[in-house]
Amino acid sequence: MADRAAYVPSNDEILLPCREAFITADGCYSVACQELAHSTGAPHRRPSKHALPMGRDAIAQTHRSPCERDMVTSGLQLDFVQPTFGRMSSSRLVSSQALACAVSLVMACGGSDGAPQPGTDAGTDAGTDAGTDAVDCTVRGPNAYLRGCDLNGADLAGADLRNANLTDADLRNANLTLADLGGANLTGANLDRVVSGGIVGVPAALPSGYQIINGYLVGPGADLSVANLAGADLTGADLTGAGLAGANLTGADLTDADLTDASLFEADLTDAVLAGADLTGADLGGAVWSNTTCPNGAVQSTPCPQ
Repeated sequence: MADRAAYVPSNDEILLPCREAFITADGCYSVACQELAHSTGAPHRRPSKHALPMGRDAIAQTHRSPCERDMVTSGLQLDFVQPTFGRMSSSRLVSSQALACAVSLVMACGGSDGAPQPGTDAGTDAGTDAGTDAVDCTVRGPNAYLRGCDLNGADLAGADLRNANLTDADLRNANLTLADLGGANLTGANLDRVVSGGIVGVPAALPSGYQIINGYLVGPGADLSVANLAGADLTGADLTGAGLAGANLTGADLTDADLTDASLFEADLTDAVLAGADLTGADLGGAVWSNTTCPNGAVQSTPCPQ
């Protein structure tokens, strides 16, 4: 990487500073576009004997490189380098050469990992190409790119988040009731105290310890207060610190479940199976016990030992 942008004719190469040197992706696009235009005007690429004119006025002259000419006639406007870095806006790309130029810029400025720009996944219609400096966390809809977004307490009830990228998003205290998570990627997302129920679709990935059961996001720290989990298969579920106050767990199978520090206050455990479950530190105040299988295997209608 260079410390400044330049086209080097002797090596026929474009030098760009590291992506982090630019305030926005647009600034990177603008500078890269200028140097790319210069490169297409090199003597070995066109018959002109004249060196490519420099400056804003030169772009309007007749001696344009093919890339410059196509960009101008296609409506692709260039703002050259300014102290705060320029901005490149595009309206139409009607020629194949202009499109090739634009693709080159995206490859140059799109990030070291080649990932889609925040705001939207590549080839989708949700969000905007905001660059790595500004993830648009207000985007909603299929394919929304919300990686790393702070969605703490967000009301996403009924949201269509099919195929959304929610990797590493902060969804603490968020409401995902009736949300469509089909194909969504929630790898590494923080779902502490997330409220759910009636979840639609099957996510492509969930954080470690989480699963969708009976339409609920079930996992450590989840808010499952008054959830209807009657008859649910919660075998081996990680419910550490989960809120299950008032939950209907009638007939639920909680064999080997980890309920450490979970709140089961006034939960209905009628006919529930807790064989091998860990109730250490759990709040069992007011819980309903009736024909309940305790962690020690005893079936009783009185509180199980912790």
